[in-house]
Amino acid sequence: MLAGLEYPFGMGALIDHIKSEWSVLKGAPMAFIIVLVFAVCLGFTGGMMWRGQEVANAESKASAVEAELHYSDRQLQDIKERLKQAPPSSVDIIGGQKGPDAPKAKQLKDIFSDSGWQVDTGSPTEGDLHNLTLRTKDETSASAVAGALKNAGVDFKAIKAPSATNTTDFVLGANGS
Repeated sequence: MLAGLEYPFGMGALIDHIKSEWSVLKGAPMAFIIVLVFAVCLGFTGGMMWRGQEVANAESKASAVEAELHYSDRQLQDIKERLKQAPPSSVDIIGGQKGPDAPKAKQLKDIFSDSGWQVDTGSPTEGDLHNLTLRTKDETSASAVAGALKNAGVDFKAIKAPSATNTTDFVLGANGS
């Protein structure tokens, strides 16, 4: 029948076994068809389950990446509540106009504005500011911003300027997250 052919993927032993049992298969064709259909259905189901898990993993990874680009609603609410407890002041948002920090910069701008603060935005041209940075111009503002960020669980590093000015920079995500 297929003499002299090499079978791909090591299927030779399986085909040889089917040849040796051909008379049994011819004697009970319905049983063979039922087993074959069952095996195909089982294989299809297993493949779909595997693919479903792969899709779920990809969606989970995508949502984790998306979550890193935004502050949670709870964090934003905590910041807003804390800022409303302090007298309105001004804050500069430095960086974040482009790139991965842009969504967070927009969220912060909206929250500070909604809380009655004056918000200015700028590019990170001064010093070595690679992260999104909030700059306050007095101690009262610095205390309010520090409290709001800490209360919301936002990772930041406060950098006080030399004594000639009262500015404080809050470098967001500076501690590794």
